Amino acid sequence: MALPNVSVRVFGRNLVDTRAALSDEDGRYEVQNLPTGGFQVIAAKTGYVSLAYGAQRPGAIGKPVDVARGEVVSDIDFNLTRGGVLSGRLTDALGEPLSEVQVAAWRATGGICRHQVAMAPGDSTDDTGRFRISGLPAGEYCIAASGSGVFGGIDATHSYVRTYYPGTSSMHEAKLCGSPPAPRMPRSTIR
Repeated sequence: MALPNVSVRVFGRNLVDTRAALSDEDGRYEVQNLPTGGFQVIAAKTGYVSLAYGAQRPGAIGKPVDVARGEVVSDIDFNLTRGGVLSGRLTDALGEPLSEVQVAAWRATGGICRHQVAMAPGDSTDDTGRFRISGLPAGEYCIAASGSGVFGGIDATHSYVRTYYPGTSSMHEAKLCGSPPAPRMPRSTIR
């Protein structure tokens, strides 16, 4: 199944800026005028798990694509899968919403939350304290909120210590969210 409007980014040492293209309605894309060299190619679309070309799993470094002078490289294909979503609402001790607080999800490995395997930078909570992190591969995650935010709708900004779900400042006491890998679903292809 072809997947349109996928952002395909190409970057490497020989590029001053990242080059990008969007896949068309047939799932095809083209990045032109690349210099000679080796490049990383990453495909991303909202609601899908981003993937580097040649990577064995999401979040892994991909296989470089070598381009010679004047060469046309084809068959740099991706199979993207739909991602999961973690969402929730942050409130203070009185149940009032906390807005503009940064929320992020870290992939848990072996049932343990580890910062070095960060997968999904989140976003700030909205005016009702709600957050939503999408495009996650199946698995278990730690959710952490930190930074500063607006308290009770007042413009005064307060700072918050990093807090893990369900309300602890200790990463080791955090409870995991998410689920075991889902059954394999059809993949969408871009070329």
